[in-house]
Amino acid sequence: MSTAPSHTFLTRTRYFLHRIFPHGWRGLWWQPITPCELRLSLRRLFHGSDHPLTLFFTLLQPYPWYFRVPKDQLTPKELEKMSQAVMTRQDGIFQLRCIPLFRMRDTPLCSIYRIYEYMCANIHDQVQYETEYFYYHGDDPRWAMENVPDPQDENEERYAFVASIVEALVASFNWRLSLGLQRDRSHRSFAEMDTNPPQRVCAPDWATAVPPLPVSLVISGTTQRRKTPFEARNIIGAINGHMYTV
Repeated sequence: MSTAPSHTFLTRTRYFLHRIFPHGWRGLWWQPITPCELRLSLRRLFHGSDHPLTLFFTLLQPYPWYFRVPKDQLTPKELEKMSQAVMTRQDGIFQLRCIPLFRMRDTPLCSIYRIYEYMCANIHDQVQYETEYFYYHGDDPRWAMENVPDPQDENEERYAFVASIVEALVASFNWRLSLGLQRDRSHRSFAEMDTNPPQRVCAPDWATAVPPLPVSLVISGTTQRRKTPFEARNIIGAINGHMYTV
């Protein structure tokens, strides 16, 4: 007498397991069933980082909870020809921006200094992505532009550049709000804004108080003049057009 399970039994078992685990065992493992989505985050890093495990365990280290701006910041002229080094330094940033634990622990100053590196190294697409990432943190009071803390950067050129980025972000955020694009990803019609105008974003006091550079800082080897916060601080050639995207 055969001891093999019957065809009917196997069919019913498969049906039962499919009803419980509709995505299969692999689907069960990768489903984001926790607020931090750790399993999905690890999968993201394996697809978008050269060192996924190192990044993953960095995210799990609890102290300090909020990330800090790296101390080994380069000057604008040093970054100008180091685009590959900047992207290596920001390993996995495409995926990190989508990971809940990274978004919880990231800070406005870290994001602004990433924009600083991208602008100096002429990585313009990353300026766009980072600006959008910053904008859609609107549900967190820490990411309100007026609450961005003073980095008190000791390097005069870098400090002026960062202050200009803050003011450029304020201008691009107000432009988005004028189109009805809200920081919580909702959208308002022009009729709604006529009756209830959006509240404008303001720069922090420390950013507006940073003086112009005594000597012109030329970025990207161009002397083309543009009416931007960078130009107002004697920083020539910095392109902020990639901050204006929808």
